[in-house]
Amino acid sequence: MKRRLVTGFLLVCLWVGISECVTGVDISLYAEVQPSDWECLYKNGFRFATVQCWNCGYYFGEDTAYAVQTAWDAGFEAVDVYVFMAPKCIHNSNATLVVDWIYGNLTAQAINYGKIWFDIEECPSSSCWQSTSANAQYMHEAAKRADSLGMTVGFYSSVYEWGVVMGSDASFSSYLQWYAHWDENPSFSDTPKYNNYGGWVTPYMKQYWDAGPCSGIDTDVNYRDNI
Repeated sequence: MKRRLVTGFLLVCLWVGISECVTGVDISLYAEVQPSDWECLYKNGFRFATVQCWNCGYYFGEDTAYAVQTAWDAGFEAVDVYVFMAPKCIHNSNATLVVDWIYGNLTAQAINYGKIWFDIEECPSSSCWQSTSANAQYMHEAAKRADSLGMTVGFYSSVYEWGVVMGSDASFSSYLQWYAHWDENPSFSDTPKYNNYGGWVTPYMKQYWDAGPCSGIDTDVNYRDNI
């Protein structure tokens, strides 16, 4: 059922024109994506990808370079990376050092990426974050450091997740917003209700469903106005 719905929305995107409706995918560190997976996704109309490169205390993803490069090789027009870091994860207490480690790995491995996204959501064990005010300060430090290194910075979250982790903090609007609302609709027609947090008004990207059309690869699907 999910597969049919996603395919249907891609046909809508093609009907209105690719410049008006661009879809992509994001994958976690554990996806073990292969070239054939990217090729399948590309054939199904996806044109941008966001690949996780850091997951809390588990250090830099050893397959990041391979995943990013094989996405480019399959024809993807934009490939970003995303990070889940939190102050109570092992070796993650210093936000500046974590960003330095990530940047150092991306640079040393010559990974060709566009933007870096910070993932703001609860931990399964509810033990990796601090108070909402401390969390906001921590993520400001991370974003400031990434920005100083010349990285284009954005934040992924949702109305609910942002409230739980960051509270009512509305001081992040200088960065890009990627919000989650699984309404199976690749558009921003659900704003401002579902992106009304963090100080943002205009979103950059939306995660609109939690499954793609290709079997064997676990992806979420996303929309943005352009590549």
